[in-house]
Amino acid sequence: MENKREELRAKLRAKLSESKINRSSKKQKDQILTTTLKDMGIDKDRLTADMEAVKKEGGFTLNLSK
Repeated sequence: MENKREELRAKLRAKLSESKINRSSKKQKDQILTTTLKDMGIDKDRLTADMEAVKKEGGFTLNLSK
């Protein structure tokens, strides 16, 4: 039962954080994104450049088959 409560608390915290981000300004959203990506070990500027390169190539297609 304690594990279920912790799951529900985590979901609630995530939902509250999401709504807080939605109410944030563009500058705050960018700061949150940069911090989150940095925590994951991803360089935001490099990721943005790579995404632009993929867009110029005509997009990205991913085929998944079981």
